[in-house]
Amino acid sequence: MESCPRCSASKWELDKRSGEEKKGIPAKVLRYFPIKDRLKLMFRSKRMGEDLRWHFSNGSEDGIMRHPVDFVTWARVNNKWPEFDADPRNLRLGLSTDGMNPFSMQNTKYTTWPVLLVNYNMAPTKCMKADNIMLTMLIPGSTAPSNNIDVYLAPLIEDLLDMWIEGIKVYDSFMKEKFTLRAMLLWSISDYPGLGTLFGCKVKGKQGCNVCGKDTPSRWLKYSKKYVYLGNRKRLRNGHPYRRQKSWFDNTIENGTANRIQTSAEIAEILKVYKNYFGRPLEKVTKRKRSEVILEEVYGEDSD
Repeated sequence: MESCPRCSASKWELDKRSGEEKKGIPAKVLRYFPIKDRLKLMFRSKRMGEDLRWHFSNGSEDGIMRHPVDFVTWARVNNKWPEFDADPRNLRLGLSTDGMNPFSMQNTKYTTWPVLLVNYNMAPTKCMKADNIMLTMLIPGSTAPSNNIDVYLAPLIEDLLDMWIEGIKVYDSFMKEKFTLRAMLLWSISDYPGLGTLFGCKVKGKQGCNVCGKDTPSRWLKYSKKYVYLGNRKRLRNGHPYRRQKSWFDNTIENGTANRIQTSAEIAEILKVYKNYFGRPLEKVTKRKRSEVILEEVYGEDSD
């Protein structure tokens, strides 16, 4: 295709002066490294095939968490999808991304977003090694992908869905047999600004708390020209002396309790009527422009 089917933007880069298309020079570039063949290669090694079964029999027995397998989320996943847990070779993955400047020059107008997959099947000394962390995408550009990150992540999401629903046929060199390999994305890892980009939630301004949302206790500092977030004393136990201490804080007494993290069902209920348009926002059609379009349809392009 030569243009976007949704917003009609040209596939090719536009000249800044003349506005003409530069044929052969794409406006945006995404470097994607498919994951399916790389996951197959992992099981071609006997040692790697054995390491990928580590989590099945090496959980903590003293109640101390040394690996995600010891966390309550891992147990909940196993209880909810027992058929997935039945085969220890099925992969548990984590996704991590953040923006970086590859040239260590803060004044350069260029940023790159690497998207990484972490494999949690292996021991903690191995799963965080650079050799075992998969680079799946590079999103380059002059600015952060922001709302467009959904478009960039589409091929990776498609492959992850295939790995979860259908799986792929893989030969296991350790067990010397063929099996259907499936994979699950457990969670994502990012800093707070990256969280806003990855999940499309507010992380700045007066609604900067992704838990509190519209009820974020924020205050604008007139002279510092920034928002500060108060209400943290609500997280203390009832009767704590800091709740009544006014002079140490903002000269107020805090009562009540802090908001708890919303469940997936509550978030789905809030967003059920929300329509998200992926990619860049479309140009707003004003009354004047709408009338020009109508005249052009009626009298042709040369109408005045």
